[in-house]
Amino acid sequence: DSLIEIGRFTFYYCSGFTGSLIILNSVSKMRESAFEGCSGFNNSLNISNSLNEIKDDSFGTCSVFIGSLIIHDSVEKFGDSAFYHCSRFNGSLILPNRLKTLGSNAFVKCSELKGNLIFPQSIGSLGNNAFKELC
Repeated sequence: DSLIEIGRFTFYYCSGFTGSLIILNSVSKMRESAFEGCSGFNNSLNISNSLNEIKDDSFGTCSVFIGSLIIHDSVEKFGDSAFYHCSRFNGSLILPNRLKTLGSNAFVKCSELKGNLIFPQSIGSLGNNAFKELC
């Protein structure tokens, strides 16, 4: 049996994690605030290629991720505040090729992102303050 869903608040404000967070490709659903406020991850974040949506606050205030944010092309929507205040990502941010909607405050206060910010042609909606305090 494989993990297919991560529920709301499953790892809400958990601490003590180390290394990278790799969400398995078997995960096709991740609910709101699944990893909100987590601390200790000190490497990259690699999101399942089976997810088509990153829900509201999924990774909000996870301020200790460093490295790259790897989001597969299966993702079509980022909810509001999906990566709010993830201030230590210091790699590039390449939005998925199939992304259609980027919610409000999605990357607010992600101030250390470096490199290119590439918008796919598929994007149809950018929420309010989506990249506020990014630079």
